[in-house]
Amino acid sequence: MKFSIIKLTLLGLIPGFLASVILSLLTAEKTGFNVVTGEPMVLTGWQAVYVQLNETGLGGYVVSTLPLFLICWFAISALLGVLSGRNSPGE
Repeated sequence: MKFSIIKLTLLGLIPGFLASVILSLLTAEKTGFNVVTGEPMVLTGWQAVYVQLNETGLGGYVVSTLPLFLICWFAISALLGVLSGRNSPGE
């Protein structure tokens, strides 16, 4: 089954978004110090994302993850194009 480039791009949108959210949660890290004790702290995963959302707001978080989203989106769209036979040799 062959898809047009626009359909492939739209089909890659949601999986690209999900992949970027998962990768963002897996790789997020925030370092700092405990205000009460002064001990160093390292937050990872959703806790680091929560801190970043509080510091920069939703717009800052979206802008910081935009390159990852674009890479995932276009990589999945290209993979779907290859798997659908759009770029098969001899055409």
